[in-house]
Amino acid sequence: MYRRSRDEGFGAEVKRRIMLGTYALSAGYYDAYYLKAQKVRTLLTRDFEEAFRQVDGDCDTDESDGGIPARREVE
Repeated sequence: MYRRSRDEGFGAEVKRRIMLGTYALSAGYYDAYYLKAQKVRTLLTRDFEEAFRQVDGDCDTDESDGGIPARREVE
């Protein structure tokens, strides 16, 4: 059942990419590809966190009463 569903679920291109990725991780390409991708991922995550920290600060209300009530109709 499992084998049949995997054969039917993935096309030839997907199977090639899975095999290539498996080979790359097992054949000593870990440092060249996977580790480098992890470092880039970490840098991107830090950049997004910093950007959202800056935006969150800009979106804070300056009103002492908490700003506009949620259901107030604006004319």
